[in-house]
Amino acid sequence: MKKNLFALLLLVGVVLTSCTKDTPTVTDPRDKFVGTWNGTSNYYEAGALISTDPTTYTITKDANISSKILINVGGVTVQATVNGSSYTISNVTLSDGSYSYLINGTGTINGNFIVENGTEQETDLATGDIVNYTYTTSLSK
Repeated sequence: MKKNLFALLLLVGVVLTSCTKDTPTVTDPRDKFVGTWNGTSNYYEAGALISTDPTTYTITKDANISSKILINVGGVTVQATVNGSSYTISNVTLSDGSYSYLINGTGTINGNFIVENGTEQETDLATGDIVNYTYTTSLSK
């Protein structure tokens, strides 16, 4: 009888300890974007390709806003909002003293590849002339 009671208690103990709930792993959706990405950017004016340039993006997480990443391109950093496997650059204005640039774009990640499509409005600050460009950037890690 003691052997049966011991076996029953042992069985109950095994069942109870093996039924613990696993703690779900929470991942930051920005993690997949973080790193150094290399590729090319194609710029178009009125639908015609005008330039193809080598491009390097260094992407980090914004330490202050949990949905944002920081994209550094050639020493210039822009902020983007991450939503799942995409990010959006909305109405970012940059200036180099001679021109101002209004940038909007959307990037999508697929494994180790990012494709970003967007628009860039360039304004000559001396004359007020405006030129509109579209661009496509293809990057890999």
